[in-house]
Amino acid sequence: MNKILTGFLCVLGLAITCMPAYANPTDKKITLDCSSSEAGEVVYGDATVTLCDELTSTSPCVESVTCQVTCESDAVPPSQTISCSTDTANPPFKVHAMTAQINFRDSEGNTGGSAPSVTLTGKGFFTAVGPDSDPQTETDTDSDTETVSLTVK
Repeated sequence: MNKILTGFLCVLGLAITCMPAYANPTDKKITLDCSSSEAGEVVYGDATVTLCDELTSTSPCVESVTCQVTCESDAVPPSQTISCSTDTANPPFKVHAMTAQINFRDSEGNTGGSAPSVTLTGKGFFTAVGPDSDPQTETDTDSDTETVSLTVK
């Protein structure tokens, strides 16, 4: 009996160590964070994230689920985290890739954005956007730092 129990525990331990260290493949945590180094200036952000089973050359996503998240730098907290699950899709699928549209706007009227399309690895995804740096349209004359950051885990 002791040998059977010991064998079972060894197999269980081996199974646990071989499990992937990243999140559930059908459920992703999406965080959008707005920040400004100047207390009087407010940064607003929104992102539309599409989780995909795969990206192909002919279609951005074969199977997909879309989730939206917003943030505001003077809100408490200045970030929002949501759970986006493909379990609601019919049929559910494992997430292998994502596309996103990230928008930045601040209280001075500056705008910016990004539209990444990436294959997700076990490490997740992170990007940050700030105001566009076109000197003809840039109205931000101070040297503050403003960002909208997207994290997918």
